[in-house]
Amino acid sequence: MAVHDPAPSLDALAVPVLAFYGGQDLQVPVETFPDLNHLMQPATSGAPTEYATIETTLAPEVVDVITRWLKQRYPAG
Repeated sequence: MAVHDPAPSLDALAVPVLAFYGGQDLQVPVETFPDLNHLMQPATSGAPTEYATIETTLAPEVVDVITRWLKQRYPAG
């Protein structure tokens, strides 16, 4: 499998970027949320075959991080 380094693409952006990864993500080898998979679902194995068996579509802690990040950049007012 080819390894993609996103750093040059991210460096070229002129807008803020929020990136996070699940510790059970078998597709991206970086750990931020230790018990979440590639789809940001609570996972046991992280295998793609597990995705459809998980009822949670997006872990609440991920929604909280996204919400806080957006509010910091785009305050109401």
